[in-house]
Amino acid sequence: MSFLKDVLTKRFITRVKKNYPSLFFCIFLILGQFIAFNLIGYKSSYFIIILTIILFFCSFIKKYYFISFFIIGMFSFYINNGNLNFNTYNDESSYLIKIVSNIQNKVSNRVTFDAKVLGVWEEKRKSFKELSFKKQSFLMHCSALYLPWKNIVNANKGDVLIIKGKVKNVDFSYNPFSYESYLLRKNISKTCKVKFVKVIEHKNIKSYANIINKKIKDHVIEVLGDNESSGLFLSTTIGTRNVLSSSVEDKFKKVGLTHLLVVSGYQVCLVYFTIFFLLKFITKFFVKLYYYFFLQYVYKFIALSFSIFYVLISGCDSSSIRAGIAIIIINIASTFEKGNSFLNSIFLSFFIMHLLFPLCLLDPGVALSYGALLGIWLGSFEKNKIKCFLLISFYTYITTSIITLIWFKQISFISFLLNITIAPLISWISCNLGFLGIFLNFTIDKSGIFIKLVSYILDEFKSFVINVSYLNYISHVFEVTPIALILLMLFFIFMIIIKRIKYYIAFWNL
Repeated sequence: MSFLKDVLTKRFITRVKKNYPSLFFCIFLILGQFIAFNLIGYKSSYFIIILTIILFFCSFIKKYYFISFFIIGMFSFYINNGNLNFNTYNDESSYLIKIVSNIQNKVSNRVTFDAKVLGVWEEKRKSFKELSFKKQSFLMHCSALYLPWKNIVNANKGDVLIIKGKVKNVDFSYNPFSYESYLLRKNISKTCKVKFVKVIEHKNIKSYANIINKKIKDHVIEVLGDNESSGLFLSTTIGTRNVLSSSVEDKFKKVGLTHLLVVSGYQVCLVYFTIFFLLKFITKFFVKLYYYFFLQYVYKFIALSFSIFYVLISGCDSSSIRAGIAIIIINIASTFEKGNSFLNSIFLSFFIMHLLFPLCLLDPGVALSYGALLGIWLGSFEKNKIKCFLLISFYTYITTSIITLIWFKQISFISFLLNITIAPLISWISCNLGFLGIFLNFTIDKSGIFIKLVSYILDEFKSFVINVSYLNYISHVFEVTPIALILLMLFFIFMIIIKRIKYYIAFWNL
């Protein structure tokens, strides 16, 4: 431990506090949220009053500012998880619900969705008792058979339904990676196996983003047909879910390329930087304009607008929304911060994301995004561009593999090779050329020739993924979480971080 004492000196910590204040804010905010999570159900008025008084006094004492962020973390969790309902509903009962998530196909002939409970059936009154302000409506995770004669086939996000089924409370778990903890962090306190469904009210789509999303799907299906080719195109381009067979999704998962099938921070950043660098490239032909510094801000604004539009038309999935928020925060931070520090932008986005979505780091999608950002930062110190790219790819592979091992007990040995060779090209083709093909189909390319070209490339890529997935020893699924392997990889990343800290000490001449 002596090397830690040499590295983590008081002067160094003071400099880090000054240059990266968001880091310490994040640490105490998340710690407060963890404590609040373990105190679920304990929200007495006396406890809240004491926390408020401590927060008030600590906000005036600079020495104890960290306590303020600890308490803010607790409050942010309570505010976001304020309507957890642990009342027990015995036997089968009927509920008036509103679907609040996209309907997902988890296994064959079975779908899952999150629902807001608006009323509970009372046998004596022979009617639904609406949940009042004092007894707030709550969320529950539902599963139902997806069969042609079941009404759930006709249901969509936003619809109001009457369902009948067996409801169970979600058991509290101290394991932050358990499925129960995942549901509770989403403010879901119950699960329901649905046996009967009746649609009461269909959602009237008014959102322009939803209208555009539906038109894109209709145009692509009209050009490519209602098959896996159109499904793959829509999945890789705008992140449409449930359009590929489970076997194909499993093949992508086996080779470590499932991130290509959803809209995540990777795709949002790809759109942003493609637009930004394209605008810079075009301006090079206009010498007088090229040297106007303010144009950099205009480019960022235009690129950011395209990224937000991309998030909106992708269906506003939780992962894409968080990616959109993160790119906005990082963009604002990098624009207005003096040092234009990439690391500080990451810390700031991390802090705001956890204020909006408490403990979102424990969401696999968010964890993978920030794990990738950590890998990018660790490898960005290399001056040689080729070495820099290889190091970033390697460190990103390690950081994201740690997360997949923790959550899914799986590691893909070939994903490192695929993600530094073919995956970036396919992402660029699907995101940018696919989006261009959609635009051309709406304007001059009515026959969809460009969409067909992109779809052909994606189909060939899918065939390649399927063939690779049949190779031996390209991935491994563990029966239990491989703690020893995870600790070994964490130790490796820890040593690289210590090396980066030594770089800062030399850079700051401490």
